[in-house]
Amino acid sequence: MSSQLLGILGLDHTLKILCDIITRIPNIPVLIFANKMDLGGNMTPSEIIEKLDINPQMKRFQWMIQECSAVQYQGVNEGLIWLTNKIVKNSKQK
Repeated sequence: MSSQLLGILGLDHTLKILCDIITRIPNIPVLIFANKMDLGGNMTPSEIIEKLDINPQMKRFQWMIQECSAVQYQGVNEGLIWLTNKIVKNSKQK
């Protein structure tokens, strides 16, 4: 989801939308990019987990928060590699 959508809907509503989507699709890996980490003053993945109360709501799902700076090409590949590996692993289990 875009940062504009987060700003308009708020974190609680955005998390509800995310949870609604992933509960309809079993075994879906969820990758959340924590972008703009190069700017400083941002929440850490642990703070994001706490703020969004992700653990209880997403225990059944494979998920990861990847710190990144899209402008500096940092963390993007790592997140996409994680997501690709999870998709491949899930497809082999079927």
